Amino acid sequence: VTYVVGTLHIASNQALESIQGLSSLEGVGGSLTMDANNSLANVDGFVLLRSVSGALTVSNHLQLVDVDGLAALETVGFGLFLIDNPALEHLNGLATLGAVAGSAVFERNNVMNSVAGLTGLQLQNNLQLRFNDGLCQSHAEQVASTMHVGGSSDVSSNSGSCQ
Repeated sequence: VTYVVGTLHIASNQALESIQGLSSLEGVGGSLTMDANNSLANVDGFVLLRSVSGALTVSNHLQLVDVDGLAALETVGFGLFLIDNPALEHLNGLATLGAVAGSAVFERNNVMNSVAGLTGLQLQNNLQLRFNDGLCQSHAEQVASTMHVGGSSDVSSNSGSCQ
């Protein structure tokens, strides 16, 4: 499968450890939602994914450490949401993402210590980068200052060490 015309929803698969079976996927015509796949530590199966026309949501993954498997991603349509991934360390895998034709929300990723992968990102609407306990507030503000945000920007309550 190289393209999904509609929505791809991968959710509540407690034993799912790999999405390698999707390694040929280049695009999703609707939204891509990944939620509560508690054994999934990475998204390396999306190595060729270049576009998601709808929203891209990655939420509630207890063991997800990085999103490096999204390194080919260039565009996201409706919005980008990375929320409640307590083991997520950084967003380096989003460095090639150029534009989101909607809003972006990065919240409650408790150990995330870097958002450098968002440098230069263009958002048509709003940015919410907040409540990430491992993220240095000044780092978050610095990266946000490089982004083009078409709506409002809320970069707050990131309480990680700035060392």
